[in-house]
Amino acid sequence: MNTASILSAIALLCYLLLIWVTIRSSQRRGVGHAFVAYLATMAFWQFAALMVSITRSDEIALGWYRVMTVGLSGNFILFALFVQTYLGQEKKNTLSYLGWGTLIFLLATSPTGLIISSVTTSETTGLHVPTFGFLVPVLALTTYFFLGNAVYHLVKNYQRTQSTVQRNRIRYLLISAGVGTLGTFSNLI
Repeated sequence: MNTASILSAIALLCYLLLIWVTIRSSQRRGVGHAFVAYLATMAFWQFAALMVSITRSDEIALGWYRVMTVGLSGNFILFALFVQTYLGQEKKNTLSYLGWGTLIFLLATSPTGLIISSVTTSETTGLHVPTFGFLVPVLALTTYFFLGNAVYHLVKNYQRTQSTVQRNRIRYLLISAGVGTLGTFSNLI
């Protein structure tokens, strides 16, 4: 096992543990369900990353990279929908419809070469390196729109609330969004 597969396995276990803890302890059902959906996309993405890191075949890695793309984009979309629910803005609105529509689009296009067109093995690192299809910029803009929307509403609520507890919770969510963004940028680079 290489470092990438070890880290992916540890992260996957952590997400599964968080899902279990959230299901067992969630007192706010709507928020708990939204958080579990978000964590499930993170676990889905991490499982795909683990599969990419342990396979030796570029063809199999290509399939898992395509699955990973859905998980990665889905996590930002479901993060935005979770933030809506957490802040009490979960009524059906344009963002919700756009989010679910984007997820359906991702699921429909992931088997094609429109997002991830091919995978090669790097001679230097031995890692699988994806070649992006022409829809990646559209996907990135859409995905980061959802993240930006979530951050905007979190910051707005952070400034508005007088509750120290609520400010701390929002601060953790903002840190999570920042770490997630850094992670995706490191993957792109």
